[in-house]
Parts: sequence; C-alpha cells; structure tokens
Amino acid sequence: MQNEILFRQLQHKFGTVLLANAGVANEWRTTTRNGKLTREIVVHGEQLRVACPWCGETRNRLYFNYEWATVDPITGDNRLWLVRCMNEDCLQTYPHRRGIMFSEILFGKPVLRQNIRPGIQRQPGVYVSPGATVPLTDLDPTHPAIQYLADRNFCVKTLSLVYKVSWCESSPREIGAQNRIIIPAFSDGKEVGWSGRILPSDSVTKAKYRHMPGFQTSRHLYNFDTAKRYKTVIIVEGMLDCIRVGPPAVAVLGRSISTHNVDRLVSVASRNDIQIVVALDPDISKTDKQSRHHIEVAVSKIKHHYSKVMPLYLTSGSDPASLTRQEFRRLLYESAAAQNVTLDFSLTKER
Repeated sequence: MQNEILFRQLQHKFGTVLLANAGVANEWRTTTRNGKLTREIVVHGEQLRVACPWCGETRNRLYFNYEWATVDPITGDNRLWLVRCMNEDCLQTYPHRRGIMFSEILFGKPVLRQNIRPGIQRQPGVYVSPGATVPLTDLDPTHPAIQYLADRNFCVKTLSLVYKVSWCESSPREIGAQNRIIIPAFSDGKEVGWSGRILPSDSVTKAKYRHMPGFQTSRHLYNFDTAKRYKTVIIVEGMLDCIRVGPPAVAVLGRSISTHNVDRLVSVASRNDIQIVVALDPDISKTDKQSRHHIEVAVSKIKHHYSKVMPLYLTSGSDPASLTRQEFRRLLYESAAAQNVTLDFSLTKER
C-alpha cells in the first residue's frame, strides 16, 4: 500500500475503502506552459475508492490518488486536485469541495455534515401535474385569487405571462392542489415542480403551501437560472418574495438553506465574484429552538465557504412580499451602506 495513513483516515470517515492499482506508483511528467512549470500524471498509481457523499452513489466511485493533498516537490502545488468523482464529476462542477475534503478528512470534522449510508442510488424526480389549472389572466377580475394578489400589489398580468402562475380549479385528493395559486418552478428552462399557495380565507383549515409530491425543495433554488446571471444575488424564503424582489432573487422555499443549495450558490458566486445577500423573513417561528437567528445561521453557513455575503434584517412583521420593490431596494441599500458593502446589479459574463 502506497499511503497507509490516508487509507486509515478515509476508512475512519467513510467506512469501506477499496483499492485500485494497489501498490503502483504514480509516474509524473514536468512540462512548461506559458512560462510556468506544470506537472501531470503519465501513469496513474494506487487509487483509494469511497462512496461519494455529494451525489449519493454507493459504488465507491470517489477516487483519491495516494498522493492526494501532498505538496509537489517541484511546483509546490498542494495536489488537492488528485481526487475525482467518477459518478457525476461532483468536484469538477464544484471545485471548492476539494478544500472541504482536505479540512474535514484531515482535521476530523464530519464529511459534509451528513451521514453516508447505503441505499438505492438517487433518481431524478418525476413531474406531477397539480390538476386542472387556469391562467390568472383568464380569471374574472372579482375572483378571490385576483383580489388577493392585487391587494398585495402584484401585477396579475406579469405573474401570469412571465412567471406562468395559475389557479387550480380541480386536483386529485392525493395531490391536494385544488383552490390554490400554483407557482411553477423551472430548472434549465424545464418545469420541475410547483408550489400551491392557499388564500388567506382558507389558511385556518389548510396548510399555507402545498408542494408537488416528490419535489425536493432542499435541492432547488427558485429563479436560480435567472438570478445567477447577476453580480448580486438575494436569498429570500418564498416564491412570491422572490417575484417581488425581482430577477436577482432566489427563493430557498423555507426558513433555511440546505448544504446542497449552498454548494450551488458558492460555486457560481466564486467564479463570478458575486455578492450574496441573505434576506429571509425576519420573524422567528414559535417552533424555532435555535439559539441563533435563522438569518445569522444562513450567513454563517455560506461564509464557511465564501466571504462575500451579508445579512439583511427587515423590520419585524414584514417580509419582501409585503413591501413594494422600491421599499425593499431602499432598505437593502441602507443596510449595505451600513455594512460597507457595494452592491452591483449588472450582469456577469456567465450565461
């Protein structure tokens, strides 16, 4: 075995560790590119294989080269790149995870702070229709949904034509979307889910929101396709909050942001030097038992991997959807000035 210490560290973190090319040493070649020395492997030596914690595969397809995280004697490179997921190429898509691997494997923190457990390999979700829906523009102006949205200063025509919001007339009982405002969620231009908002008159007897069955909200950022093009991205809770704030906003569809969504945001933000703003609803839920405010928790979670993030605390009793876009922008700029943060809403080079 070429690196018994790394083998034991991986075994401690992941349990099962398999070997490929056992006992074989790497063969390196030194070249010069643009006047700079670079190193590449000609013959790949021993590889240590474990189950990847990010994509959920169970066939031990995360490969660590035995010289991973060692210093190259010629270039001084730390060789963190000598690890690769052969299942979904997770570390190529999210390169900052290599640094997380180094910290958490060598210094004893839980890998990705979640359990690695055997099971069926993750499968993509299947879209489920909410039922029979009607575009908002086809509803009578006196319809309760139109009146509710108008009272909250939303443009019904924009909601219908731009955001494809509709009203559910009928729905199977197991879906439960009837008499709800249906807001679809898109990813790469494809509808992948929806959220149904109940009207205030029915909120006493029914849950405020109903998501599509099987829709993994922890793995989706509403409006991310559009927001990631801006040099400032604003994180809010709900879809209506996101629509009110505008194109640079993303909704986490809850009071917290998942590790998966932190990875997605940080990966894009680090490539394009994006400023992140956390503007979750300010009021604390009665069932929230955290010692820290949920906005502070979200900022800390992102700051663990990326420094350009600031909190925005709105006044108690309000949320982005309860304000006008102009009021929200005023509070945003006032908070940024107080924290010496410069906001830039121009487009990035990435499309």
